[in-house]
Parts: sequence; C-alpha cells; structure tokens
Amino acid sequence: MNTFTFNGTVSSTYGLYISEKNAYSAPEKDVSEVKIPGRSGNLLLDDNRFENIKIKYDCYFIPVSGYTTLFALSKAIKAWLSASAFNYYTLTDTYNPGYFRKAAYSSQIDISEVVSSLGKIQITFNCKPFLYSDAGLNLITMTPDGEYQQEEITFTGAYSKTGGVHFTVTAACMAPTTTRSMYFELNNSYQTAAQVAEIIKYNIDENAGTANNIRDFFTITRDGAKLTFTAKTMSANDLTMNFSFTNDAGANYTGYNDILTSTTKTIGKLPNSGTVVNPELFPSYPYIKVTGTGNVTLSIGSASFVLTAMGPNLEIDS
Repeated sequence: MNTFTFNGTVSSTYGLYISEKNAYSAPEKDVSEVKIPGRSGNLLLDDNRFENIKIKYDCYFIPVSGYTTLFALSKAIKAWLSASAFNYYTLTDTYNPGYFRKAAYSSQIDISEVVSSLGKIQITFNCKPFLYSDAGLNLITMTPDGEYQQEEITFTGAYSKTGGVHFTVTAACMAPTTTRSMYFELNNSYQTAAQVAEIIKYNIDENAGTANNIRDFFTITRDGAKLTFTAKTMSANDLTMNFSFTNDAGANYTGYNDILTSTTKTIGKLPNSGTVVNPELFPSYPYIKVTGTGNVTLSIGSASFVLTAMGPNLEIDS
C-alpha cells in the first residue's frame, strides 16, 4: 500500500493510503509573450523560472484505533494538514523513493463529501516545481590530500636583555624561502619563559599585514612557554624552521642560548582540493562551508571565485 509523508507525519498514521496518484507532469516554464507591431508571431521571453505544480493524491481510509467515526478521522486529518503555519514543508511518497518535494497544503477537505463517498478523498498539495534528491542533503567533505608540518619551540629558563631584540624566522615552507624579522622589547628586566613566548606571539600578531608578516605561512598558537607553528602549505616543507634572536646593539643579552632549533611536532593532512558533481539535470543550489584561513579559490562550473583573507570559516548559501 502506498503512502505519503507530509511535514514529518506519514499518512498511514490516520489510516490514509493512496489509491491513485496523478500522472507526472513537468512544471510549466514561465514565459512572457510580447506582441510586436508589424511582426508576425509573438516574441517569447524566458523568465528563467518555473511555475508551481499541483500534486494530487486520490486516497482511501482504513479504520485505525482512536477514531470511532469517519467524521472524527476526517477532522484529525484536516488538523494535521492545516495546523502548521502556512509554508512549504517536506512531502514524500512511496512512488518516488530517494526524492522529496517542497509542498504547502492549501485546499479544503469537504467532510460531508468524504462521508458520502464512503471514505474516499482527494488531497492536493501546492508544490515547488522540482523534485529534490535525498542525496543532496548529505554532507560532502573534501578528501584531505597532501602533508603539512607543525613545528614547536619551547622556551625555558629566564631571559634578560638591555634594549630591543629581533626575532627572526626562516623556513622553506615560506615559499619561496624567506626570512622575516620582528622587533620586540624585554623592558630591561628579567622575563620568564612563558612571558617571552607571550611577547613573541603578541608581536607576530601585531605584524600581521606588514612586510614582516609570517601569518601568510603559519598559524601560531601558544600554550604557556610553547609556541606552535602550523604551516599553511605543503609546498617545499622542511623538517625544521630556523629561529634566531639578535640584539640591536649586538650584545648584552643572556638566556637565549637555551632556545634550540624548533622540532617537528606532527605530520598531518592538509585539505587540498576536491570536486562535487551535481548528478541531476537541473542546476543545484548548494550550501557551502569553507573552513580555514588565507586565500581560497572556489570554482563552480566555468566560473571561479577567489575568497581572500578569509577565516576562520565562510558560509555560502546559494
């Protein structure tokens, strides 16, 4: 026995089954006709849209417990179809497994007609013109591809310095290999390891957008006295990055010999690229979420869009 489900409730809940479904008909295309004086035949203008379509189900009742009369059952069905705020809801039926429609119920149920016709009724839905695939509701995640490196450096002990210091980073993943130098102060006093890590992290953040910016190449996080640098590209990765400290005056600093070359923390996977294909004949309207930072190229068909300086994520509802 065939049934339909509207707004999450299956028709068999009320003992309602489909005896006949109207033959499928394609939605009508919205076309404007323009009459031009002196020209035979109308000019057709495609408005690039389709009209709604009526879906009709001829149904019959099978008695269900809880309803003593056909009249009571008819009232319950009317309440089910009409109780929700007037809007589009999901409509499915057993004739089209794997697909659904967006439908609104706006017709009237003539209870006296239902009784006189011995439990037969026609139910009509006002539907958007397309069938939608259940597969389109599935989340598709791009398959990760490629490797990235993650380096960490941990500061130990205490540090003292008169004047300013330059913190310099050199790494192959800063393609092409680049040296970036940032200036910071130690305020002429002893600093703990965690304070030095915090000062360097602060100066890296402050240099964002300048010529010495390294955030184009890394994301930087701090955990106490440890700084972790995660490369944004898998191009020309090296196993270590070269960190160095120099004093403006070339002397009068202590403690920096405790800072070793960074060590590789993890080798992971970096989402690189992927393709999603629409298997249906009509255009799709996907919901896209891009997670990450930096510049991303999104291509849809033959058109490409560059999402610049994004982060931490971007959502596109087409």
